[in-house]
Amino acid sequence: MSDADRDRMLTEIHATLAVVASRVSDHHETLYGNGHAGLKADVQRMDLEQQHCPARTAYAVDSKQLRAAWAGVLVGAGGVAIAVMTLVAQAIL
Repeated sequence: MSDADRDRMLTEIHATLAVVASRVSDHHETLYGNGHAGLKADVQRMDLEQQHCPARTAYAVDSKQLRAAWAGVLVGAGGVAIAVMTLVAQAIL
C-alpha cells in the first residue's frame, strides 16, 4: 500500500466518521431533547398516562369479571357432565 492509498483511505474514514458523529448528535437531541422534552420523556409520559387511563382500568375490571363468569360456566358444565355420567352409570347397572 502506498502512502497515497493510505492517505486516501484515511480521508474517506475521516469523512465517514464526521457523518456518523453528526447523526449520533442528532439522535441524542431527538431522544433526550434539546431544551425541551425528547422522545424518551414523551414515551415515559405516555406510559404513565396509559397506566392511569380510566378506560383501561375499566377494561381490566371487566376482563376479570368476564374470566370469573367463564370459570363459573366451566364449573357448572363440569357438574352437569358428572351428573349425566352418574345417571348413565346407574341406568346401565
